[in-house]
Formats: sequence, C-alpha cells, structure tokens
Amino acid sequence: MKNSRNAALFLGLILTAGLFVAPPAASALERLRTTPGTWYLGGQVTFEHEDSGAKGIDTGPSVQTWSLEPAVGWFVHRKVALEAALQWERREIGEEKDTSSSVILGARFVLTRAPHLYVGTHLVGRRLDGAVEVRQWGARLSLGVLVPLHRRLALDLGLRMTLLAGDLRFDESEQTYATSRFTFGFFGLVGTF
Repeated sequence: MKNSRNAALFLGLILTAGLFVAPPAASALERLRTTPGTWYLGGQVTFEHEDSGAKGIDTGPSVQTWSLEPAVGWFVHRKVALEAALQWERREIGEEKDTSSSVILGARFVLTRAPHLYVGTHLVGRRLDGAVEVRQWGARLSLGVLVPLHRRLALDLGLRMTLLAGDLRFDESEQTYATSRFTFGFFGLVGTF
C-alpha cells in the first residue's frame, strides 16, 4: 500500500508541475540565446529515497542519495557549447555513508530551433570515499531538450548514460571496478547570459 501511495503522490507532483510549466513553455517557444560567446549556467539537484520491503523478510536499510551538479558552458558556435560540471553525491545506506565527487568536461551540440534538442559528450573523472575507495574515468553521453521558458531561461530534460572504469580499494586489496549508470528524465534549469 505504501508504494502505491508514493506512486500516486509522485504522479500528482509531476502533473501539478506540468500545469505550471506547460503554459509558459508553450508561449515562450522562442529561441534560447545561443550566439557565440554566450555563457550559460545550469545543473541539477536531486534527492532519492529507496525503501524496500517484503512480508517476513529483512530487506535491509533504506538508501538516501543527495546529488548536486552545477554546470557552466560557453557557446563557441550557434550549435556547439563547451561545458564543465562538478558533481557531488552523498549516499546513506542505513548507518553507512559515502561521498563521491566527479569532474565532467565535454561539449553539447544544440539545434537552434525551439525546443532545442541536443546531444552531449563528456569525459568524467570520479572519486568515491567511504567504506571503499574508488577512482574511475570514463565517458557520458546525454540526449535531451532545452525547453525555453524565456529567451534566457530553459528547462533541461533528457537522459544520459555514463560508463566508468577504474580501481576499487578495500582493506588493502585493489581490483578493477566498472560502473554504468543510466539516468532517464533528469530535470534541470539552464540560464544564459
């Protein structure tokens, strides 16, 4: 029952947000400013809570994840922006906690007609500290759309796939460690200046 109530609450929040976002987005389908030399600031803030349960079985502790990823970009061409981002993530699994930080460098290829579809390619360096130590390098591919709310402000909606490989250290042993992460429906804001 708890999961269906959470799903109904989530759906209600999405629909309510849609009621506020759709009218301005529809009326502001003008071009986002992408002229060469234009800077933009954007990023995402996320919170995730995972709680599992089954009758008569201990399914373990809940998992909470906080993530902050500010990004800055610079249009070198009407359709190409260079981008840099820092990601900080804090995960709590019961009493255990770990923190990861990532440096993300790459480019976005943006269509100039609104809504602005884009493809992004980035190199990623990640460090995780907690019960284990992880150092990884890899790549991120993102597909998305910038929906203009104003000439200088847009919603950033899309999906991304990150593939990382590196080393994991635990109790003086070291092994190769690979991570793949697929994020669908991330949500952020982008402002140009």
